[in-house]
Amino acid sequence: MKVDRDPAQKRNAINGLNPYRANFIDKLLHPRARHAHAPVQFIVPLRDRHVGPALSLGLEGWLGPYERVEIDAGHWVVLREPERIAQGIEDFVNRHLRLDGTGESGTMRNAKADARASHVQAAYDLNCNLSQIATINARE
Repeated sequence: MKVDRDPAQKRNAINGLNPYRANFIDKLLHPRARHAHAPVQFIVPLRDRHVGPALSLGLEGWLGPYERVEIDAGHWVVLREPERIAQGIEDFVNRHLRLDGTGESGTMRNAKADARASHVQAAYDLNCNLSQIATINARE
């Protein structure tokens, strides 16, 4: 799917950084101890200029062993290639079902179904946020 470039994209991107600055930087500089209690996978778009691939390295202290999958894609891969991301999530869930050896428990069945639905919801939420930012910026 090809999407036409929005002429206001650069301005919206710059203004869109403000929520990240307000919510993310302090947490990055002063992290709290939080540990994962489930398998973790990072799907890492290598051409992401906004969230560098290095941010997903060296997290064993927080996560324990985790899976890191590098893909040739940019920052908006969830919007541009949602099926690719959904497939990566589904493959990850299926591998953990096989490693578990117990078959599809109710929890894993739900996780598998939710894996497909979650990428659609994430893409929708992101698109709504971008639309709100664009609307705000258009008013300025």
